[in-house]
Amino acid sequence: MVITNTQNRCMRCYEPITNPVCIKCHLEEIRFFLTDFEVNPSIINNILHDVRSYVREEGLHTDVCVLCGKENLSFCSYCFFMVAARVIKRHLGKGEVLSSFLEIFNYQFGHDEYVL
Repeated sequence: MVITNTQNRCMRCYEPITNPVCIKCHLEEIRFFLTDFEVNPSIINNILHDVRSYVREEGLHTDVCVLCGKENLSFCSYCFFMVAARVIKRHLGKGEVLSSFLEIFNYQFGHDEYVL
């Protein structure tokens, strides 16, 4: 089944994107968060690379990012941060960083609770 994304829907869950922030800006948020927790910079780069590989920018979108004004949107914040949390868990395990990440980047908005 082919789904065209003309209504600015998430490419993963197909729900409307209500927090229009692009992947690049979300990745910067993650970088700042992990830096605040003094995670090794090479591990941060690996995490960002892995997250990027799971969330591709594609689709027919008309909205742009409210932070940078440049990028088109392809994932809702819930799906993006769910992927990011799984990657962080894989790299850093369950601990304070993951727990804080899930608390700070909690974008459920009608979605189920994050299942890692």
